[in-house]
Amino acid sequence: MIGPNETWEPVVGDPLVGWRTWRSVRDREGVWRLRSLYHAALWPEQEPLEAQCMSPYPNTLPAHECPSPPGLVAAHPVWAGFWNGGHECGVFASKTREAASVYRCFTPDEAGLVGAVNLWGRVAVHVNGYRAQYAYPVLLIVTRAPDGVDPEDVADSVHDVYGCDTATI
Repeated sequence: MIGPNETWEPVVGDPLVGWRTWRSVRDREGVWRLRSLYHAALWPEQEPLEAQCMSPYPNTLPAHECPSPPGLVAAHPVWAGFWNGGHECGVFASKTREAASVYRCFTPDEAGLVGAVNLWGRVAVHVNGYRAQYAYPVLLIVTRAPDGVDPEDVADSVHDVYGCDTATI
């Protein structure tokens, strides 16, 4: 749904760049992976994240506005009705690193990262950020590591998984 303080535009040329904060969690092999702050969704490896509707009530809108593929209830593509449906689905990003850095909610065993993401497809432009159809990280900065974990190890791991530049602070 387009709100009163946002416009939308299809991004056709170069992607927009936004800033996000992530949790990073270790998988069973000990590899650090990006995870959404608010959903139990891991970012895909070496491919763009496509926005999904994470509503626990996906069928509260007509099917053409928030379609649910057969057998998929918790997450489904939202782009048929992204602009006039009742959900505010999309990959959110702030316009500045400072704005993205205020989101901090990590458990003791999670690493914290802030980073730049390319955004494209359909993009809603807000006063302070964006809501996009597709996103992929281009820079990840480790801002927090769990006790006993070297932040450089987290940075090296996410670099290997996502192929983007990394740093620590």
